[in-house]
Parts: sequence; C-alpha cells; structure tokens
Amino acid sequence: MAIDPHDWAREVFERHDRRAEALENASIEAGNLALKALLILNGGASIAVLGFLSSVYSSELDFTEKANAMLPFVSALQKFAIGAGLAVFASAIAYLANSFYARALMDYGRSFEWPYLSEGEESKSNWKWGVRFNNVVIVAALGSIAMFVWGVVSVGLIY
Repeated sequence: MAIDPHDWAREVFERHDRRAEALENASIEAGNLALKALLILNGGASIAVLGFLSSVYSSELDFTEKANAMLPFVSALQKFAIGAGLAVFASAIAYLANSFYARALMDYGRSFEWPYLSEGEESKSNWKWGVRFNNVVIVAALGSIAMFVWGVVSVGLIY
C-alpha cells in the first residue's frame, strides 16, 4: 500500500485548523472571564456604594447634611462605574484580538510541498492587528483595576 505524499500536508493543515479553532474558542472564553471578574469587582463596589447612598438619602438628616455625606461617595461611585465600563470594553476587545489571531492562522497559505504552510501578507497583517487589540485589552484591564483601587482609596480617605 503506497503512502500518499499529500497525507503529511493534510495532517499539517488539520493541526493548523485545530489550533486556529482553539484560539477562537479561547477568545470567547477569555472575554467571558474578563467580563465576569472585572465587572463583578467594580459592579459589586458600585452596588455597595449605591446601597450606602440610599441609606443616607432616606435618613433624617437635612438636605445639606445629606449632600455633604453623599458627595464624596458619588465620586467613588463614578470611579467604580468607569472601572466596570472598562471591564466590558476589555472583554469585547479581547474577543476581537483573539479573532484576529485565529484569522491570521486561517490565512496561512497551503501547499503540498514542504513546509506545507506559509505566512502571507494577509496573515501577518491580521496577527499585527491581534497584537494591537491585545495591547488595548491590557491597558483597559489595567485601567479597570486602577479605577477600582482609586475608588477604594477615595472611600477610605473619606473616613
């Protein structure tokens, strides 16, 4: 029984396709995890501050006292809300980054001659876009964490 010389190429193609598919699946999972973790962190802090503001508002203090008590917490709430927004943004961009990585792998040229796969201009361009989006995700995620820390510090300074 003769071995088809193209079997090696087909195996390389299949492994390459599996890797691209795994990257695409990882992009969806990474986006979901980033959304959950950062959103819960900042969203939970926002809800806690809102609960505090609600109790101050419903208290028997006069308007000026309520305003003075609430104002510093509103600033912290803004920081937590921005952090939550950055978390959502980071997760959406993480999906785009990994999609570009997967597309870059899908755009490799295929040949039945060694090395079977070749990186073309389109695949290089898509990989570069993936790197750019990945850098945006890192900045947004760090921004989300920074907003949380800043919010926590500003609440701590109130007391």
